[in-house]
Amino acid sequence: MDMSGDLSKKLKQHAGQRFAAIDIGTNTILLLIAEVSPEGYLYDIYQEQAIPRLGRGINDTGKISPQAAAQAIRILESYKQKCAECGVNRIFIVGTAALRTAKNAQQLLEQITSRLGLEIEIIPGEQEARFAFWGALSNKKNLPGQILVVDIGGGSTELIWGKAEEFENAISLKFGSVWLTERFIRSDPVTNDEVSELEAYVATQLRCYRSQLPHQVDVIVGTAGTVTTLAAMAQKLITYDPHRIDGFELTSTELLNQISEIKKRTLIERLRLPALEPNRADVILAGALILHQILKTWNKKSLLVSDRGLRFGVIIHKLLTT
Repeated sequence: MDMSGDLSKKLKQHAGQRFAAIDIGTNTILLLIAEVSPEGYLYDIYQEQAIPRLGRGINDTGKISPQAAAQAIRILESYKQKCAECGVNRIFIVGTAALRTAKNAQQLLEQITSRLGLEIEIIPGEQEARFAFWGALSNKKNLPGQILVVDIGGGSTELIWGKAEEFENAISLKFGSVWLTERFIRSDPVTNDEVSELEAYVATQLRCYRSQLPHQVDVIVGTAGTVTTLAAMAQKLITYDPHRIDGFELTSTELLNQISEIKKRTLIERLRLPALEPNRADVILAGALILHQILKTWNKKSLLVSDRGLRFGVIIHKLLTT
């Protein structure tokens, strides 16, 4: 799909309408309700997240657990009710890494459709990357030069590059914060050896793909829960505020300070860190280490945080193609 040109002109025909996007990921299920303004700008009305951890244990069993599946259905039922309350015209739901890989994913999808009447589209990694790129940059049209968008999920990490409104290419790396935590972290608090092994694995994977990635980037933009959580922690936010997250500059120095703080704490002690949600406390270190290795790869001292991402991209794509 061509995203070049004035996007707002293309969206104006939907002015005044409300749309919802739900992202079913490895770690989280995220809801966005957005409205198109008369000027053709997509702005959020309501956002919510829940962390059922669909991907927990998939490395070992290959399946989504019955407990996680039941929780996911309850979350989607709640989201559907919220959409009705907000007068949403259409709901778009996508599934990513966990639903791509779980042996029993189709069974869960059938249960959701049967019980809730909701249809879910499982999107491939490349499509996930495109949506994340379009969404993350949808309100950042003036960024210069080559842009790398980083979307660290629970089961995969997307590296997407291009210009402000021109997607060029993407690579979906088969590891994320949940996957790496389950593979490498065994102690509480973590040991230096575990951290070193995890970092070495991520660095090796990035080197393997380096020839396929852009040699140089001008700006790195980070989106999704790992990055936005780290931005909230950096600002010691008591209540998550998307307007203070979007556009925040997270420096490599601050990121290393956070890694140091997280590393030395037990899981219980991490819960006292500001802005860190309980259900993300065990996987935030792995996510932060991924992000640090990415900054090192391109020798960048900071990244720009986007509170927008996959869900905004899904709505934009659907409105321009249906």
